Amino acid sequence: MNRQKRRRSTKPRQSTAAKRRVKSPVARRGRAAPAKTKRAASKTRVAITQKRAAELFEQQINDVWSRFGQECAQFAEGFNNEIGKHQLHVQCNPDTIVASLAMSGELLVQLDVEHMHVACWISSQCGDFGSCIVEQPPIGLAIEGDRLRLAFGTTAFSEDDLAVKLMTELVQMDPVPKSAASR
Repeated sequence: MNRQKRRRSTKPRQSTAAKRRVKSPVARRGRAAPAKTKRAASKTRVAITQKRAAELFEQQINDVWSRFGQECAQFAEGFNNEIGKHQLHVQCNPDTIVASLAMSGELLVQLDVEHMHVACWISSQCGDFGSCIVEQPPIGLAIEGDRLRLAFGTTAFSEDDLAVKLMTELVQMDPVPKSAASR
């Protein structure tokens, strides 16, 4: 009689799938990093990107801001020469640029250096009952390569192109209608 030997191992049996999962330390090196390591690497990349953006802002914002102010002033000069009157006035300051159109409206662009933010408002001359039209164009800052740029919405603009766009919106803005009593 042939008797088969019974297995007398004290270890529990492993399935074939479990045996496939067990790999040597050399084989484990090729695996993807655990999720915690990926998140940490992502946070590090974000921190590096934010630091680089802050450095570019600090290095370039004064030049970008002064060029933008010069372009607004140049637009106003051309506009005034074209109509033959001094109707559009631009005032450039370290943190604001204000363009005023006589009897019609105002453009205010404000730079917040501390928060690295730019905001814009275009307002019409107020009507009889204090009603005004105020628009807030979606301007901001963008980085293209190693250049700080002004942006309108999601599109980066050169300083002169954005100045022309905003100043054109100001001069083409419809005035608030007057009430019947003041006509």
